[in-house]
Amino acid sequence: MGSSKFVRGASLIAIAGAFAAVPPAYAQGQAGVEAQSGQDGSSGGLEEIVVTAQKRSENAQKVAATVTVVNAEALVAGGVTDLRGVASFLPMTNLSQENVVTQAFIRGIGQTSDAETNDPAVATNIDGVYQSRYTLSGSMFDIERVEVLAGPQGTLYGRNAAGGAINITTKLPQFTPGGEARFEIGNYNRFHGFGAINVPLSEQVALRGAVDYLRHDGYLSNGQNAKDNLAARLTALIEPDSDLTIVLRGEYQHTGGDGDGIVLRPLLKKSDPWFQPEIPGEDFYVHRKVYKGNAEIKYQVGGPANLSVTYIPAYTYYDLSYRSPIGYNQRYYPNPGVAGNPLTGFAGALENLGDTGRQLTNELRLAGDTGRLNFVLGLFQFRQSAHGPGVSFEIYNPGVFSGGSFRPYSFASGGPQNDLNVVTNSKAIFGQATYAVTDALRFTVGGRYSWDKRHADGVSQGLVPIANIALPPIVYDLRLSDNRFDWKVGVEADVAPHSMAYATVQTGYIGSGFNITSNAAASTFKPETLTAYTVGLKNSLFGNSLRLNLEAFYYDYRQLQVSAYNSASGSALLYNVPKSEIYGLQVDTTWKAGPNTTFTANLGYLHATIKRGVLPPGAVYTCGVPGAIPAELCNGNSLIDYSGFTLPNAPRWSGSTSVTQIFPLASGAAIEARGSMNFESKSWGLFSHLEGLDKPAFAKIDASLTYRSSDERWALGLWVRNLTNNARYVTPTTTNVYGLNTWFIDAPRTAGVKAELSF
Repeated sequence: MGSSKFVRGASLIAIAGAFAAVPPAYAQGQAGVEAQSGQDGSSGGLEEIVVTAQKRSENAQKVAATVTVVNAEALVAGGVTDLRGVASFLPMTNLSQENVVTQAFIRGIGQTSDAETNDPAVATNIDGVYQSRYTLSGSMFDIERVEVLAGPQGTLYGRNAAGGAINITTKLPQFTPGGEARFEIGNYNRFHGFGAINVPLSEQVALRGAVDYLRHDGYLSNGQNAKDNLAARLTALIEPDSDLTIVLRGEYQHTGGDGDGIVLRPLLKKSDPWFQPEIPGEDFYVHRKVYKGNAEIKYQVGGPANLSVTYIPAYTYYDLSYRSPIGYNQRYYPNPGVAGNPLTGFAGALENLGDTGRQLTNELRLAGDTGRLNFVLGLFQFRQSAHGPGVSFEIYNPGVFSGGSFRPYSFASGGPQNDLNVVTNSKAIFGQATYAVTDALRFTVGGRYSWDKRHADGVSQGLVPIANIALPPIVYDLRLSDNRFDWKVGVEADVAPHSMAYATVQTGYIGSGFNITSNAAASTFKPETLTAYTVGLKNSLFGNSLRLNLEAFYYDYRQLQVSAYNSASGSALLYNVPKSEIYGLQVDTTWKAGPNTTFTANLGYLHATIKRGVLPPGAVYTCGVPGAIPAELCNGNSLIDYSGFTLPNAPRWSGSTSVTQIFPLASGAAIEARGSMNFESKSWGLFSHLEGLDKPAFAKIDASLTYRSSDERWALGLWVRNLTNNARYVTPTTTNVYGLNTWFIDAPRTAGVKAELSF
């Protein structure tokens, strides 16, 4: 059934291809102009978008895959300061934060668990270096562009990426002196400052330094969601000769504030989704320091195959601690409130986490291009060690609450906790080659072999939920290993002078992992595998004033890893769902309607369901058992068979649109007006579809108005984000019974003024 729907989607693309292959008379008459403007946009057409998604610089319209690109100008105009802000530009992509972790989903594929005992489904790379999930929630600044690719990417990238890849490229130094600065103030006492400077030291060496600072008060009524972030990066560009390029980078990030707070659903105040009761005497915080160093060394060997060698070593260290509520809910303990005690009648839990980690990666690539054949071969090594000096919980419920504050359970160890060391090692050899049979027909093959190992040891101690009974400590010493070959085959054809059609089949996988809990013996889950089928069409039409790209896809997913609360262990565990099916269609358009007017629109249709998914009893909630979840939440059954359920973070419809209008002034200055909107239909926060885990449909509108000087050296502007003040629930907390109906929530309406300066 799913395959036939995929064929129908492919047929729609074929029809569009037939239309593109017979351009109207206007497009034929402007063919020469279109070819020229496709290079530099000088004739009024759209500028060429250069990407490195396939490890070489090329026009995005020549890449046989959906590559969504967000450039520096769009990121600045949209006020993007962290990774999750990029999601506003992307269809079928969910980037949401849960405490100190950023969760990434592309086309319904992602991972809701944030433990180091499993791998994320989507790989995020900054300047070619894979990033740990614990280092991604800080500041994102001085960015050249962001490229997002859906589906398996293992034949081109060092770290395995079954669900997709997010590639972030920072700005390089220039050999001319100069710099830029931006300042922004707004409500919630917001201040954002950024500055960067280029310093050429010689004709061969240049430096670029960049600093970013962001602070604002909390968006929740209890003061949570406040931020106090500082980040700095120093980049050196060394070009001893025309064949050798060396880039050295060092970066420091500090994330402060009190972390992302949670809200209850159903809402305590229907008129204010951001209302959350104060917790007397409590001090929430997040402190994270990240140190990064990496190099990129590229040597152009030359020769008939135009060979080049690239080596990227990198090291990352992070130190993290936070204290935050992970859930409290009124409905399970509906005791009457008492004046002066806003928490009476609530069950609740606080989490205290300390974690440090080190990551070392090495990637070596050989690339070549003979004209007919271009290829990439690579070796990759990854080692990550994470140590948690303790995850402890403080539990409040009416039976143990006292003194107007949360109180920890008094275990000999100081509270229910995990003190673990997790070491992940990964090695891979990968490669991809494209051969042009003719000038208009090309074939691609690729492969990857991965060796993955994981080791965890330490001690964990827990409690019986609600009953306040300490359990004996559990000592762990666990090892897992996976070996896997993945492959890719594809064909692409120029079906018209400015239209390319393509089809691809490729596989990917995510390794196995551990479930380590404080209340039960450890368990393991299997690797998940994906076979992805895609067909697409890319068009540059009407003198390159219109880009119209379409892609239909069908994913056959086996042993999908899903996170669910386990009533026996009192915590969330990962389970394998035997078979899932994902298919859909993505349409991306950009239209330069005039020299000063540009429209963009992206639309995604997604069908992502569990085809066969029977989990063991107790895998989610034990219904009606005293001390567990009431039977009313189970809708009369234990919900063990999840076949037919929609996957989490997979809205049926999603998309974004924007318009930019420039009004030239007689003085040579200009006023730039920009409006954008992104939307999602209803979806689910977790696969289990329990009450309170649905994500309502939402639409978010942003707007800005900017005055730019005639020499383009300074600008002043006004901005507003989330104009209609819509509440968007992004991630449910799933760590324990107390957090069932609690959610992380995006910011309310924010507005302010900005200033830009370049020199």
